[in-house]
Amino acid sequence: GLDEFEPEIENVDYANIINIKNIRLKYNSRTNEVWEEDSDKPIVKYSSYPVIKGSKIIKKGDTINFDNPIIVDESTLKETLQWLLTNENNFSGVSEPFYAFYFNVDYYNHSIPSDFWDRDFDVYIDNRDSTSETYMKYIVGKDVSFSDDEGEEKIIVLQRDQTFKNLITGFKYNGEDELQIFGIDSETALRKTNLRFTHQSEIEKLKGIISDSGQIEKTVDFNEKWTTWQELSEYAKNLIIQNTNLINEVVLHFTKNIDLKIGDIIEVKMSNYYTEGFFAVIEVEKIYKNDDDIEMNVIIRNSNFVSTYIDMFRPEEKEEDESQINSVVIGTYINDNIQETHSIVEAGDNNENQK
Repeated sequence: GLDEFEPEIENVDYANIINIKNIRLKYNSRTNEVWEEDSDKPIVKYSSYPVIKGSKIIKKGDTINFDNPIIVDESTLKETLQWLLTNENNFSGVSEPFYAFYFNVDYYNHSIPSDFWDRDFDVYIDNRDSTSETYMKYIVGKDVSFSDDEGEEKIIVLQRDQTFKNLITGFKYNGEDELQIFGIDSETALRKTNLRFTHQSEIEKLKGIISDSGQIEKTVDFNEKWTTWQELSEYAKNLIIQNTNLINEVVLHFTKNIDLKIGDIIEVKMSNYYTEGFFAVIEVEKIYKNDDDIEMNVIIRNSNFVSTYIDMFRPEEKEEDESQINSVVIGTYINDNIQETHSIVEAGDNNENQK
């Protein structure tokens, strides 16, 4: 009779760990400058993954390349602002413009105290005063132009990416004065990353049933698609909760010959193994000990899956070698949500980003 019952999850319909690779993640990057009394240099605090790292001295003709590019276009900026106004209760968005690109320069000549000026270079949505003529309009600062603009270049020339015209990879400086730049602010910065989401309660539930660890992993290649954390977490949640209570494949071992053939449908009632329903026989292996001693291994798959019937007549695809993927631990599925508090740890980078 039956002496071994081994439930498995081999189908793409289920995973409790989702690895998503080759993502271009939209995020905000800010630089906070704190000036102390009697100091001619600020204390600079950078957010994780700054657009530029560290201060830089720039002079006329210099081109600064960003460590992480920024998206500069009206539709992306307005969509990002609208999402924050709708979904973030603690976001008022009225204290300052909503910047796609911003940096401020303070020029001070110690030899001539009166020689001081302050200047902003920016591209933004003016969301501060609802009575203003410029309210919610997309504004490019008067001293800013783009690398593909016709006519005379401005003091700051934002450099467009050759492929994506709304992606800015740096800027050229045409000013007469040598300046020190401490950072770039942007609400629409873009960085490359890999993410890893886990459904811990499902892993715990399946420990010792599916495998010793209870982990079922799936890898998705985003192929450089641009996305937000909110879109990504919703996508991962939808993947991670599919068929969470359903074992879709079982290996049966019989100590005697049983009359089962490929395509037969059998009913299984093993609730303690999270295995219930009708299953189709997809593989039969007979092991002959001698003429009178025959054992059988039978693989059955839940008959609700269309792939069950397709896979009866084709070999299974080879799985990707996940050892080559540098995943980032970022999200845990808890109570119908991807937990918003998480840390990002990338290979070769000791930065952490608390959301």
